[in-house]
Amino acid sequence: MIDFFPGGNGYRDAFMAGRAGMIVDGSFAIGSIRAGTKAGWGVTELPRRTLGGEPSNFGSYWVHGLTVHAQGARRDAAIKFLKFLTSEQVQRLWLQQVGELPASRKLVNDPQLAADALYGPFIRGLAYARATFFVDESAQRQVLVDAVNEVVVNNKSPRQALDEAAAKEQKILDEFWKKHPAK
Repeated sequence: MIDFFPGGNGYRDAFMAGRAGMIVDGSFAIGSIRAGTKAGWGVTELPRRTLGGEPSNFGSYWVHGLTVHAQGARRDAAIKFLKFLTSEQVQRLWLQQVGELPASRKLVNDPQLAADALYGPFIRGLAYARATFFVDESAQRQVLVDAVNEVVVNNKSPRQALDEAAAKEQKILDEFWKKHPAK
């Protein structure tokens, strides 16, 4: 919200300060929230639109890759590092310390992780999560934040704010695809 709470992660900062009672955020925020929140808090799966309706979730992920330009000893070292990053031990540690979900299907299907009070809702949500391709995540997120602010702060109709947001979003997509035509 406009000037709701200062800082780059205003919604999260407001939650950690006890000024917001609920936020929707990714598992990657668990480490920050755990370290910065004094009040009791918990995690749950996103509610469904209707009772018994289809569950919905957003799947966000990182990709570790190896450039084709890596050769010889550098390539061997990069492969060793990638194997380390994707090892079960490191994925569990990264989940516990940061909150990032494991990439390994074995870990995602681990009943102990699925039952965890903090990580479990995120792990269980992966079964029905869908990923979205962002061309400029920051700009695309800002379009939606601005639309909400137009409704809440400026009393614009939700329909008008959504229509305007859709047009802005389309412009961002069009500009990207103009620079990166499909082959």
